[in-house]
Amino acid sequence: MKKKNLIYKIDFQTEVWFIMLEKIIKIKKRNKKIISKFALNSNFFKFGKNNKMIKDVIRFTKKEPSINEVGTKKIINKGKFFWFKIFMDIDLINLIAVFITIFIIFFINYKNNFIAKKIALYDFPDKKLKIHSKQVPLIGGIYCFVFINLMTGFFLVYDLDKYSNYIIILLTSNVIFFIGLIDDKINISPNLKLFLSFITIFLSLYFFNDFIIKEIYFETFKYKLNLGMYSLPFSILCILLLINALNMADGINSLASSLVVTWCFSLIIFDITNNKFLILLISIFMIFISIKIYRSNFFLGDSGAMFLSTFISLILISGYNFKKSNIDFPVEIIFIFLMLPGIDMFRLFIIRIYNKRNPFKGDLYHFHNYLMKKFNLKKSLIIYLSLCILPIIASFFFKNYLIIISLSLIGYIIIILFLYFKTSISKKQLNEKKWFTY
Repeated sequence: MKKKNLIYKIDFQTEVWFIMLEKIIKIKKRNKKIISKFALNSNFFKFGKNNKMIKDVIRFTKKEPSINEVGTKKIINKGKFFWFKIFMDIDLINLIAVFITIFIIFFINYKNNFIAKKIALYDFPDKKLKIHSKQVPLIGGIYCFVFINLMTGFFLVYDLDKYSNYIIILLTSNVIFFIGLIDDKINISPNLKLFLSFITIFLSLYFFNDFIIKEIYFETFKYKLNLGMYSLPFSILCILLLINALNMADGINSLASSLVVTWCFSLIIFDITNNKFLILLISIFMIFISIKIYRSNFFLGDSGAMFLSTFISLILISGYNFKKSNIDFPVEIIFIFLMLPGIDMFRLFIIRIYNKRNPFKGDLYHFHNYLMKKFNLKKSLIIYLSLCILPIIASFFFKNYLIIISLSLIGYIIIILFLYFKTSISKKQLNEKKWFTY
């Protein structure tokens, strides 16, 4: 009697899936007929009822894997038609998403001037902080807003249960986007912008506690810190700090957008998201945006920086909470992701407070400003992003996070001191009115 071929759905939210995937790769190398390349990229795999892979996983984990039988299907033409049908049913959604991404990129590339004129939102040089030579459209944030809302909504329609957390992420990020858009248009005060952002994030986290950091695990000290009653204020503070850090980093062409690309790839590499394909598409789109900003075709604006930082921060918190529920995921990895913009922000806060200035008012004392005084834009971006990316790569291969953080801090301090004494930004100039916005 011929053995039935069964289709099983693998639960991505279990550790068993990762073990299963490892087994699949090994078996695929031994026998290419067992697993189709299409099936490897989807949630569905074909097994015989007594397949060795299932037995191996049970033996390895000492328990039944989380697998739900979906149904049976007769294999036609040695399985080719079967796998084509599965690919069309499951992976077609990803294919459509890719085509939408390509279409939007081409549309922006060829209709950028038309859109800029219609929206009429520009960043004008002021010879103080905005040193570009001509007016530049502030529409990069609008492009990011439209693209991320469209793509996320697309995946929500496809599988609402799986990606339901993205509803709150989108709603919160969208409100923050409009706060930034108002600031781009009429230039509201930093204190009002901070207050509105605080209210928005507070309401989101208060009613949806999936985005509250309740516990932190320090791998360096093997210690779990339960935040208890401080969970909500700490979570709000983390999001607000990231918003301000990215906003402060958005001082030279394509730096902020390049940081977002770095963080998106980090989310994928460290598996801190339940929709890697969406984050990959956002990364590809942000690379395109970075190139356009580098050429001064448009800027992100406060709307873009605030929207992207809120979106990334909520994904980070949601992903961290999920990872931590299964394994003790080190908080040091998250710190390494955001370390350089965060450290530079704290340094600026200390200097501004020391000089009795508003910590949220802009100046030319940023790390990237020092780099631009010594190097051109291309070299400045390479140095800044290298200092961000190298610790992330090191943390993937080495688990001694304390050494990685310490070396990164030492490198940052050495470079900032070198630039401080080598550039024309001196203490006397920093105290002059022309370096600050009042």
